[in-house]
Amino acid sequence: MDTQEINFSLNPTSDMNAITNRQFYRQLGVTLLELMAAVAILAIITVVAASTYQSQILKAHRIDAKNAIMALAAREEQYYSAYNTYTNSPSALGYAASVTAFPVAVTSNSGSRSYYSLNVTYTAATTSPYAPAAFTVTATATGSQTADTNCQTFQVNSLGVQTSAPSTTACF
Repeated sequence: MDTQEINFSLNPTSDMNAITNRQFYRQLGVTLLELMAAVAILAIITVVAASTYQSQILKAHRIDAKNAIMALAAREEQYYSAYNTYTNSPSALGYAASVTAFPVAVTSNSGSRSYYSLNVTYTAATTSPYAPAAFTVTATATGSQTADTNCQTFQVNSLGVQTSAPSTTACF
C-alpha cells in the first residue's frame, strides 16, 4: 500500500509544469551579453548627447559675445552723436565705475566666468588728409570658449561691418 501512495503522488503533468515554469523564469532573466549590449548603446547615446550639449553651450556664449559687441557699438554711436568723436573709456560709455579700461569681460548671466574679452579701438578724425573718426569693437574668446574653433573673434566697426575669424560665415 505504501508503494501505491508513492506512485500515486508522482503526477506527470505537475512535473511537466514545474519544468516549463523553470524554463519560463530562466527566459525572463538577462544574459551578460544582453546587458553589455545595452550598456554599450547607452554609452554611445551619452557621448553623442554630451558633445551636442557642449556645442550648444559654445553657441550660446557666441550669442552673448555678439550681443555685447553690438551693445558696445551702439554706446559708441551714442557717444559720437553727443561729442562728435569716439572713445575707448568704459566709464564714458556708461559702464560701471569699477571698469576702468578695456578689455571688458563678457560673462554669462551668472557672471561667474568670462567667455569673451571685449575691446574697443578708435581713431580720431584727421583734417589733412581728411579721415573720419572710426572705431572697431572686438570680442576675443577666452577660457573654455577657446574650444570653439569656428568663432574665436567677432568684430564690428563704425561702418557696421561685421566680421569673425577664423570662420567668416558660421559666426554672424
